[in-house]
Amino acid sequence: SISTLCNKGVFLENGSVKFIGSIEESISLYISEGNSKSIYTSSNIEKDIYYKKIAIVDRNKKFVDTIPYNESVGIFFHLGINKFVEYSTLSFTLYDSKLNPITTVHHELNKTSTSLIVYLPSDFLLKGTYYISPHLHIPNVRYLDTCSEQLKFSIVDTGSVHSIYDRSDLGIINVNATWNENFSII
Repeated sequence: SISTLCNKGVFLENGSVKFIGSIEESISLYISEGNSKSIYTSSNIEKDIYYKKIAIVDRNKKFVDTIPYNESVGIFFHLGINKFVEYSTLSFTLYDSKLNPITTVHHELNKTSTSLIVYLPSDFLLKGTYYISPHLHIPNVRYLDTCSEQLKFSIVDTGSVHSIYDRSDLGIINVNATWNENFSII
């Protein structure tokens, strides 16, 4: 991530320097004032395949910006297709609050792929703020459309076993490990 490569950052706004300081402060300012929201709409209708709308949704398919820890995070994609392009792929990268990548997900489209929802499993992300950066592309060839904004959402936790630990150093993802007790190894 950028925070491991740099120790200073510059935040520009409309071509002017707005802030110079530590990389952590620069990232925080970018996130708090940058292009981040939970719904993205586009009017890029001249492209072969393009985003009409992208949104964070809950399990009832309602547009939200906050998801409880014990619920799946839904990401809704409404696409426009003027001309289907073979091998078109919808991908997104999930980032933590410091813009460190967590995972990337890919889905190859078909001619009827106009409304899609992908769900991240419940109990996967711990409490915090996260960002989605989506891309429509032909892998390793070219971009078909890009989202000019990162979609922002938060996970809230008010009752899981993790809620008693209000510490950011515990990580950002939950792994459902299997524990075995009272056995012997020969």
